[in-house]
Amino acid sequence: METTETTLGSLPVKEMPVATQEDAAAEPDLAGVTLNPEERQKIRREVFDIVRQVWPELHARQRGTKDDEKRKQKLVTAFERHFDAMEMDYALYMLALHIQDGNLQDIWKITFPPFRVRLRRPRSPFTSWGFQGAQFLAYLDEAFWRSIEAGDAVSDRELALELIAAAILFDGQHGWERVHGLCGSSATGLGFGRGRLWLDVPLAGGDLAESGDTLVPVWRWEPHWVPGILLCRWKSRGGRPLYACLGYSKNPERDVLWAVLRDFFVRHRVPAYFMPSSLSALMEWSAARLVRDTGMGVLVGYARGQNAASSLLPGAWERFLIGSGGPLKRLEQSANRTVAAAQWVSRQATFPAVAPHNQECLAEISRMILRISQGRERREALKPAIVRLRERHAVTPASAMDALLRWCERLNDRRIGRKGHLSAKSVYGYLNVLGKRLLRQPVSSFASASEEELVVWYEGMLD
Repeated sequence: METTETTLGSLPVKEMPVATQEDAAAEPDLAGVTLNPEERQKIRREVFDIVRQVWPELHARQRGTKDDEKRKQKLVTAFERHFDAMEMDYALYMLALHIQDGNLQDIWKITFPPFRVRLRRPRSPFTSWGFQGAQFLAYLDEAFWRSIEAGDAVSDRELALELIAAAILFDGQHGWERVHGLCGSSATGLGFGRGRLWLDVPLAGGDLAESGDTLVPVWRWEPHWVPGILLCRWKSRGGRPLYACLGYSKNPERDVLWAVLRDFFVRHRVPAYFMPSSLSALMEWSAARLVRDTGMGVLVGYARGQNAASSLLPGAWERFLIGSGGPLKRLEQSANRTVAAAQWVSRQATFPAVAPHNQECLAEISRMILRISQGRERREALKPAIVRLRERHAVTPASAMDALLRWCERLNDRRIGRKGHLSAKSVYGYLNVLGKRLLRQPVSSFASASEEELVVWYEGMLD
């Protein structure tokens, strides 16, 4: 870059550099448009003239020039009057270069005038293909549940695939760094406490968490109840690193992991037409479904690893859970009952199908409550209808179906302050949300479970 010098009194003045073709190409496109070299050189000269008129000491590079906010504001005002919006960005850029040059050479210590920042709308991370693919995820969901029906009889490899698939499909893990870190996880990072389950997932970079005297990059994952149950099963089998469960000696890369996941979905009868083309496509589909269901782009950005966030250090995490500081042993002691309950949930989580006679009974009671909500039946008609259902379907006392029918009776009779009874529409909604989940639970579970186990199970069912 060539420079020119003039004189002001006895002092040499280093004018704004003369732009060459190469310099113009290297300069930032501050205005959002491309200025040709002639236009840039013209703006340089005009900036030089304005600085000379408004702030001669700055123009002359006079050593010891004091920072002057009023002078800087006059310069900006003069620029605004002289240049249009596109030229203004480049003019301020040239002024900043001149000030920065003097700062670096210790001629003065002057701060920059305020810049106008042009915020451009980011490109949408979601494509029409992503939202179309979100509709296809139902086939992958069904494949996952077909695998789950095998229960505890599955191999360690199948369990690892179920856990990775559940994390992507149901728990918002849509970034490669996290999925890759999950594959490298072992049960040593699994923790229980105060009704919570979490896994410290190692990452190649990012969040820092304390581990003894060192700082280790981790991301703390609090899973949805489905992968949470699978984590409990994984721990009960030894909790080897997931890549070892898959049969690899080290953490696999993206293409290798997708090959085994694709084989998992193919084995469980996902049609080829609805199969994602890659692991990235699967995560894109899942992210599109998440934004469709939540409407919160910030959550999707976090799920995809675009928005950085830090996990609490173990000491801070403990204080959050128990409300005070202290040794980790206190947290471990408080977690004993939670561990036992989580293991019980894992044992019970075989996801059995609802028996046909219970399905029929549930459908009939649902239709009855729906007729009440529509005004076609009186509220008082529910009790005799339930009596007839008990006889027709031979409902066993203390069974899950018996508990469900008694619950419907109580909801039907329930009064809410002065507002009267709970609406039949609400009863219908509660029944359809929880009915099938309750009927999947074996009768023996209620008889053998402790109070803590029941609380954990109910919370998982509600989640």
